[in-house]
Amino acid sequence: MEYTYIDRIKQLKSEKKITNDQLSEMTGIPLGTLAKILAGISDSPKLSNIVAICEALGCSLDYVVSGT
Repeated sequence: MEYTYIDRIKQLKSEKKITNDQLSEMTGIPLGTLAKILAGISDSPKLSNIVAICEALGCSLDYVVSGT
């Protein structure tokens, strides 16, 4: 199965036991926007939002985007 950046973000959130509410507070991304990104509704989320999520989850952008 090919994992997407959304799958990797969700996995990291689960491992760190972080809720969408907490991630929204940590990143400054509105909860509605974050929910759309994680649901795959947002076709092209802002790079700044993905970077903020990576920083909050303590992972690299490379990992989230490519899995490496």
